[in-house]
Amino acid sequence: MQAGGQGFESPQLHLYRMFYAYILQSETGNRYYIGSTKDISRRITEHNQGKSNSTKTYRPWKLVYCECFQTLAEARRREREIKSWKSPKYMKRILRLNAQSGRASRLHREGQGFESPQLHFLARGK
Repeated sequence: MQAGGQGFESPQLHLYRMFYAYILQSETGNRYYIGSTKDISRRITEHNQGKSNSTKTYRPWKLVYCECFQTLAEARRREREIKSWKSPKYMKRILRLNAQSGRASRLHREGQGFESPQLHFLARGK
């Protein structure tokens, strides 16, 4: 160990660094946005403040699904997998999302985003 403990990272600190794949639903347009991030609260705020061109038209957004990963690469891989499903009905069935409207949903497949382990469970109703 180096003097003063510099140059080494605590294993416990590494465990708390999480990355997220998430799905937002527009409260006005019944659209979905799929993204990945390391800071879900910041990212949702950015979406709702109109800082993302691909989501500012359909504000406000709410988090409806979130998964946690140890690396950003894993979160982005999951984001791409969900985006590849093409069908909002398939996405809702597989991820057990509840539609907020009787209208047909449209999956918003552009952009990227980021989020928290507790939110994942709240969003899925557990």
